Amino acid sequence: MQLKFRAYDALYSKMMYSEKLSEFFHAVEQRPEEQRPPVMAWTGLKDKNRREIYFGDIYDGLDNFSNPVNGEIEFCTEHGGASPFCDYDSDCNDGIKPERIVVIGDIYQNSDLLK
Repeated sequence: MQLKFRAYDALYSKMMYSEKLSEFFHAVEQRPEEQRPPVMAWTGLKDKNRREIYFGDIYDGLDNFSNPVNGEIEFCTEHGGASPFCDYDSDCNDGIKPERIVVIGDIYQNSDLLK
């Protein structure tokens, strides 16, 4: 899996994506600490539209029982990996398959999309 990161730059109200990691992190670290944007990692997964899923994304979709779901992609401390996808390929049934959701925004630019 390729390492990819992004950061929300509140000064310019836009998301910055990593092209070259060293340049990306250098740009982030050049800011005074109170102005450093939060860095989000790519989960290595893609949604049903083949869009890359990052921590901090907001999604809509269906759970394993076809119930509507909406939430934020977060790190799962219990199983490791990205919640809500924890253990989606095991016997657990807790996780949602990435191809059952669509990324509709992120927590920095679209927090109003969380229901």
